[in-house]
Amino acid sequence: MKGQTYSVIAVLLIVPLLLFMSFYMVSVETMQSGSREKVVSDQEAQLARSIERDFERAIYISGKRALVAATNHVVTEGAPLDNATQAIEELMLQGTLEGNSSELMVGNRIEDWKNTVMGLPAGFSKNVDYRNLSVGRNSGTDMIAGLSLDINVSDSLGIAEITKSMEKSVHISVEYLEDPIFPLNTYGFVKRVVTEYPYNYYAMKILSGTGSGDCSGDVTFDAGHPNSSRILVTSDGTGISGFAGVVAESPGLPAVPCYLVGASDAVDTVNRTVENSGYPGLYLDSATQGAWSLPLLKGLEDGNYYPGGGPTFLSRLEGSLLPESDSMETFVYVPDLTSQGIPVKENQSLVGYKYFSEQDFNGGKVRGFPDWFIVDSGDASRYNLTDLME
Repeated sequence: MKGQTYSVIAVLLIVPLLLFMSFYMVSVETMQSGSREKVVSDQEAQLARSIERDFERAIYISGKRALVAATNHVVTEGAPLDNATQAIEELMLQGTLEGNSSELMVGNRIEDWKNTVMGLPAGFSKNVDYRNLSVGRNSGTDMIAGLSLDINVSDSLGIAEITKSMEKSVHISVEYLEDPIFPLNTYGFVKRVVTEYPYNYYAMKILSGTGSGDCSGDVTFDAGHPNSSRILVTSDGTGISGFAGVVAESPGLPAVPCYLVGASDAVDTVNRTVENSGYPGLYLDSATQGAWSLPLLKGLEDGNYYPGGGPTFLSRLEGSLLPESDSMETFVYVPDLTSQGIPVKENQSLVGYKYFSEQDFNGGKVRGFPDWFIVDSGDASRYNLTDLME
């Protein structure tokens, strides 16, 4: 009887132990299987994200190359495109422009990117496809390229699979590309590259006082070193000479014909303006009895582009001079014309799309700017030049 009792007790003890060991082994196998699935799924997701990010870069590179190729074609041929949007799309997809191969697009088509991605070893099966390319304007200095992307990533054992479909819109800057309307309207002699205006204002009256004469020059605060090309800004300008002009806080008159005195807090105001704007120039205007900061002068000299109502870059590729909202504009720099022997239109606004237009956009001169600088009243208001109009 004791032997039977011990046998029963042993069974009762062994059965739970066997059950525990069985449960443990199944749990470990389940956990290992779950961990394996998670690792594979995470790796597939990471690969899909990498393809997606690279796809955006591919759109940008292909679109930028297409813009360069289209611009070079217009400038070289001296003739605008019939349809800039279709031309850019053809270049991005086919690598051709009007059916002719473009060297700039070799290896830079969207299809080239797809082939590269599909050919790279990744340890997973992958399928990538794209569709519905669309090109259009975003703003004056940006083109936008949109495309649909389908991604599928899976493993050979069927553990996990990632499928994604998405719409991508990529902004492509046209900065540093050549503006087609300049060579198209100057027989190819004048070129202009799109560069955005770097200052945060165009023209601003920063001081008022009692003044005489009109003059301009870079600012200096050093009264001990006279310079006939600079504007001295000081607390007391009484009797000071040797400068193009003098701005002083006190009412004492300097010994120069161009000055502004009684300008409250002049030293701090000018110093702060120069430091914040990065523009060192100052113009003293007797008509407004003030000192003006005119960084637009530098923008004019550098051929910068501004937010405005001119044609977008895509429209410029088509030779359009029609105004468009939320676009860009620039000024014609007259010395560029005269140096090439190109006749200058009299009294025509120098905003580029207006100047080259067959319409009349008559304007007037602006104090503080070169004598040839002409803008109409609308231009003057937009660039805060109304008070300086002659």
